[in-house]
Amino acid sequence: MIVQNSLMATNVQLEVLATPAINPEKIYRIADRARGVQTIAPPEELNCRPLSHGNSIHNLMAGYPNDASYESFASALNDLTTSELTEILAIAWVGRGVYSAGEWLQAVMETEGMSRDEVCRVLTASPLLPDYLEQGIGAFDIIR
Repeated sequence: MIVQNSLMATNVQLEVLATPAINPEKIYRIADRARGVQTIAPPEELNCRPLSHGNSIHNLMAGYPNDASYESFASALNDLTTSELTEILAIAWVGRGVYSAGEWLQAVMETEGMSRDEVCRVLTASPLLPDYLEQGIGAFDIIR
């Protein structure tokens, strides 16, 4: 009985101790750039479509070729590694309440099952992305 309780406590501790590995400044940069996009065009105008040229997110924003805010947001996402990109989505899910901070590993595992293109589509189609990221950051007590 003591061994079983000890194992359960260890699993709970590992789950609670798991936190995002991504640099917090990258999270804030994505939130800031997404907020700039959000203020210029209503969410329904986001032109999300499958990527056709490698991992470039710029194709998602093809409807706004001369918009500096969209270009800045696209560049910020494109600069992330695949691991960082999936963590951004997992943080957004925590901020949205899909997962709690204690379920971090589960959220990350789900995002890892998605392609880079799918993650980009979900992020760019989320009108409340900046809010979700800020709430997700808050759930982990990550300070700027």
